Amino acid sequence: MSDSHQHSHDATAVTNKKHKRVLGIVAAISAGMVFIEGGMSLFARSTALFADMLDMLGDTMSAVLGRYGVRKSERWQAFASLAKGGFMLSLGLGAMAAAVSTIFFPILPLAGTMGVVALLALGANATCFALLHPHRNDNLNIKSSYLCIRNDMISNVGVALAAAATYLSASVWPNILVTAIVSGLVIKSSVGIIRDSVKMLRHSAPGKKGQDGQAAPAVQPEPKMKRSFGMAIRKIFNKKAAPVKASDAVKNVSAPPPPAPPAV
Repeated sequence: MSDSHQHSHDATAVTNKKHKRVLGIVAAISAGMVFIEGGMSLFARSTALFADMLDMLGDTMSAVLGRYGVRKSERWQAFASLAKGGFMLSLGLGAMAAAVSTIFFPILPLAGTMGVVALLALGANATCFALLHPHRNDNLNIKSSYLCIRNDMISNVGVALAAAATYLSASVWPNILVTAIVSGLVIKSSVGIIRDSVKMLRHSAPGKKGQDGQAAPAVQPEPKMKRSFGMAIRKIFNKKAAPVKASDAVKNVSAPPPPAPPAV
């Protein structure tokens, strides 16, 4: 191995090690906030805080998959992503159902607890955002986690505003509205994850890649008949000339030539 190749290999190893360390810190911070927001959402009776916890859970799973799935096969990553999408979709639908049930059975959440936890989650996401920002364009895993953290900071601000509105208005509607918005975003992102995972699974299935690396069907379909029965019938009746009968051919050979016109 040449010196340039060895240097490139060492630089890649150092970069990967740095990425794993950053993603590990992000996963630890996000996982801690999942437990805090999950418990406090039950204590404060806030569906908006629970929906925000789902976003934090998505950050945790993305960071963990990004850290431990680097050396795994594409098919393994697709199955892991599919499981994540299905799990997040079920939780998002549950949060949406909780928001709908709150309309019929309104429960006023504890605005103070709701606001403090939302600001704490905002601080945690801001820390993760600062850690990922220098590496945001290094690879797809880092960029995905970076964008998820950025979107979650917006959700944190929304929950904090809903807490302030709940405190000022003594109404359940700010909590319901923010829950519907955040859970809707979770459902939308989950559907996108599932769709991309299914595409990746189809692409990475055994026998799906040809020699040129392009996706190809695992089993070649049977060749279709080039001519259908109707085409064969039309061909018979669309011939340029009909076959000459044998009797007509004999008559044509034995018939004398026409007489020449008389000379003037």
